[in-house]
Amino acid sequence: MNFFDCNAFIGLPARRGLYSPATAAQDILAEMDFCGVERALVWHIAQFDASPQTGNALLTAVIQPHPRLLGGWSILPNQAHEFPPFETFLEAMRPARVVALRAFPNDHHFLLNAVAMDRG
Repeated sequence: MNFFDCNAFIGLPARRGLYSPATAAQDILAEMDFCGVERALVWHIAQFDASPQTGNALLTAVIQPHPRLLGGWSILPNQAHEFPPFETFLEAMRPARVVALRAFPNDHHFLLNAVAMDRG
């Protein structure tokens, strides 16, 4: 049986937990090997603690050399045009091996609905 972890993160959280988080791709890969996980969907804690743009860039750099790791980028409503146009954003996902999008509406203070997330 092949296992796929769909919620792994990398980076040192601002709010420290009771465990040692993965701070490098090698940490996640070692834990995956220990647990028998073949591939993982990974996000970077900076997407939550710093900014989605910063975290997305850090994540992309971390997973590129490791084909077992796929990425999940974070999104925000784009009213301030902090992200590229929606189509450009989606086109950038494939070469970055990003296969999912994440949102933190409560922590980033927005409504995750059609009005807020409209392509505009």
